Amino acid sequence: MLVVALLVAVIAGIIVAILMKLDGKSYAGAALSGIGTSGAVFVGVVAVASQVFPS
Repeated sequence: MLVVALLVAVIAGIIVAILMKLDGKSYAGAALSGIGTSGAVFVGVVAVASQVFPS
């Protein structure tokens, strides 16, 4: 389950980074936005999954 959450988070982060880059942000700004999004999505997915599938 953690692997799935990590994959979803990484994909979301990459999408956000690409959108930020297209919006004219620097590579550093786009990367930081992508990393921040990945972290937030990962925490959210794990939190929801732990409620839905208690171990």
